Amino acid sequence: MNTRKLSTLFLVPVLCLTMAVQSCADKVLPYIQLGSTMAVQILQLVSAFQGQQVSPADIAAIQTYSQNAQKIWGDINLALTAYDTNKTQGTLAALTAALQSGYNSLPELLTNLHIVNPQLQARIEAAALAMIDVISTIAAFKGITVTPVANARLRARIPAQARKSVKDLKNEWNQNVAQGSPAVVIP
Repeated sequence: MNTRKLSTLFLVPVLCLTMAVQSCADKVLPYIQLGSTMAVQILQLVSAFQGQQVSPADIAAIQTYSQNAQKIWGDINLALTAYDTNKTQGTLAALTAALQSGYNSLPELLTNLHIVNPQLQARIEAAALAMIDVISTIAAFKGITVTPVANARLRARIPAQARKSVKDLKNEWNQNVAQGSPAVVIP
């Protein structure tokens, strides 16, 4: 076999593998973008309650939660990028840890919030559950199992790990979190 045929023989599988990795990254990227958008949109929940009493403490709690959620999504994005760039046991472990941390931290942070307005509290919880659903979907795409959260009340509300479409996740957000508030709707 000549060198040209041999190099073609090895090049085709490499190209296929590269395309498969890119395809997987392309499938997950919209989920990362959606989760990051959700983390930012939490701040818009306050505007949905105009005309109602929202205390400065509630606003501060929501800002803190949003900042923490944005950091979680940043960590997941970094770990995912590292893993998609260089698939090693180390990058897989880092991705698993980032997904698990986000999956557990988002509801755990809720237990530390002391939001007085019960409607606002319910919508923040719905936002956290929506982001957990996105994390669960990313984990399912990557073949990673995330273990249930420690908070029993929230754990009961978290759906089983499954792959959901970006469209379905947006619809759930808009129905459960935005509830018709234009500033919070994710198109």
